[in-house]
Amino acid sequence: MLICIFTGFSSGLPLYLLLNLVPAWLKNGNVPLTVIGVFTLAQFPFTWKFLWAPLLDRYNIVSWLGRRRSWMFVTQTGLLAAIAWLGQTSISSQGFPWLAFILASVIAFLSATQDIALDAFRREILPDEELGLGNAIHVNAYRIAGLIPGSLSLILADKIPWGWVFAITAAFMLPGLAMTLLIREPAVAKGTPRTLRAAVVEPFSEFFSRHGVKSALLVLAFLFLYKLGDSLCTALATPFYLDIGFSMTEIGIVAKNAGLWASVAGGILGGLWMIRLGINRALWLFGVVQLISILGFAALAWTGPPFVAPRDHAGIPPEAFVQAVTSDVFANVCANRAILTDNAKNAHTLLDNSLRRYFNFDRMAGLAAGASWKEASREQRKNFTAAFHALLVRDWAGSIFRHCDWTAKTKPSATAPDAQEATVSTVIHQGDAQTIAVNFLLEKTEQGWKVFDIVADGQSLPESYREAFADKLYTMGMNGLIEWIRGQIKTDFWALFALALVIGFEALGVGLGSAAFVAFMARTTHPAYTATQLALFTSLMALPRTLISATAGWLVEGMGGWLYFFWFCFFLGIPGMLLLFKVAPWSGSPPSAPSVNEEKASSSQ
Repeated sequence: MLICIFTGFSSGLPLYLLLNLVPAWLKNGNVPLTVIGVFTLAQFPFTWKFLWAPLLDRYNIVSWLGRRRSWMFVTQTGLLAAIAWLGQTSISSQGFPWLAFILASVIAFLSATQDIALDAFRREILPDEELGLGNAIHVNAYRIAGLIPGSLSLILADKIPWGWVFAITAAFMLPGLAMTLLIREPAVAKGTPRTLRAAVVEPFSEFFSRHGVKSALLVLAFLFLYKLGDSLCTALATPFYLDIGFSMTEIGIVAKNAGLWASVAGGILGGLWMIRLGINRALWLFGVVQLISILGFAALAWTGPPFVAPRDHAGIPPEAFVQAVTSDVFANVCANRAILTDNAKNAHTLLDNSLRRYFNFDRMAGLAAGASWKEASREQRKNFTAAFHALLVRDWAGSIFRHCDWTAKTKPSATAPDAQEATVSTVIHQGDAQTIAVNFLLEKTEQGWKVFDIVADGQSLPESYREAFADKLYTMGMNGLIEWIRGQIKTDFWALFALALVIGFEALGVGLGSAAFVAFMARTTHPAYTATQLALFTSLMALPRTLISATAGWLVEGMGGWLYFFWFCFFLGIPGMLLLFKVAPWSGSPPSAPSVNEEKASSSQ
């Protein structure tokens, strides 16, 4: 069981890197959504790995390690190098990033080959009675591996260069490499193919002869369709979260953790419930949960309209940054006016997510509190900043929606390149209102320029609020002021909570469905052809994620947005459920291969 933890972690890390970290990296580099969708084609090796799986059943490439361990060692070493190299490539919004695509394809090929060896190794060391538990542990460790590229790496990406992010992520392949060198090679199964022809032909002929052609084709169709809707739904999950306004740190902390632990819980519960339910009924019940969870994404898309704003402002001059804030941000918010007019809460959340990337609310809060800021405790400062932040967003939301034709002209800045602070003068027009002269006071941070004060017609915004707060501070103190502000506003906590709820429920469904699905595949393989048959089954399972998901970017844009896309994914999940009537009827038993013990008995006779 300990070995199954390491096989799952080593298997999951490179796949989640391709699913979560690479799309975020591309999105951060302003690569178009359609190109990000095309990048899923780099995962094609996962769908075609059955073509070279016979080589792993037949040949041993490092004699002193053994047949399975030698392939594991070579692929894990290659993954360590390829992942680190990927982070050193350059990408831009112009042209197709071919080198990055080639390296992503190499990672997918090595990862798929590693999966063939790991799946066969795990099948050969587990007796039949431990298949369910071993595969459940493997799946859970597989999901936990997603915490690295899907959470830790995203958080690091907000703080350090991408090259270091990929290098640190690659280092997490080392535990799997150590496992490969320390464990023992499993005993060679009876009937192991002795020629390449036998390794290629016999696994397929055995599978079709055991089931019959019609039933075998139905099983293969089921393996393709069962997770089709879910795979397409999550293909561009990270770009979706970024589009509706969440930062990479928020995605790393909230979304990925919610998804991880929910999927782990789903895997554990799935393994336990399968003991009572059986594999067939588990496929039915868990499949329904998996299908319904897609609707959570549709709900999130409906309540949180898309927002796209420039995020990489570390290298642009102050005046260009101000232009982005006054024009791009507000214009994008106003573009959603028709959707948001009837829902003020959504308007506040959208504006909040827009501005948090550009404003230093901590420093603005200090200016608004005045002398009381120095006397406040650390906890009071934290609470006041959150409350002031939300109050500011509430007031600005109302202002922007009254004047949705913001235009701004900035004067070229005379700031020295190495200056840490700058003042940018602008002239802003709001519809038919009077022209307003505004000075933006900015400071340079690791993430780029941040606004810490806005002076409109000589009046500082934080100072204006300070005047409104003065009486409350005098009569109620800092804690009383905080409670007074909180009574007037709503923070974005519920937006984050909704994100965690949707991701958690979807991951729970995936964890439940995967536990039954993987057990179904393992039971269907023949002990003598584990690598090739499992590669065939898992290839079909991965085909939707690779082939269909490559069109996800075009589907989102062609269907008019994320909402209709997620409904489409929901309906795509229904055919796989219908095939359960034939493949795994409620009261029937799943098709299975001869057990290891039966194989040994027949060979001895």
